[in-house]
Amino acid sequence: MAETARRPTPSPEYDDSGIARLRSYLTDEIRRRVHAALGPDADPTTTRTLEQLYAGALIDAGVDYASHVDGGADPGLVVLRLLHR
Repeated sequence: MAETARRPTPSPEYDDSGIARLRSYLTDEIRRRVHAALGPDADPTTTRTLEQLYAGALIDAGVDYASHVDGGADPGLVVLRLLHR
């Protein structure tokens, strides 16, 4: 799958070199894990959606949001629905 990696341009006021390196590392690691799980023939739209879901779940966990949501969608169920369309 030859897909060009797209990263958002960081806002100058938040572009500390440590933050930029961490952002780059996390983006690459999420992409690597999703591609490893789906394999080389995965649909690019599904791949991007799962990368975004993975990143969102990390953010939610990091701010302890998921434990306070009542009735929110289970990310595991969302993944299964995406993969079995």
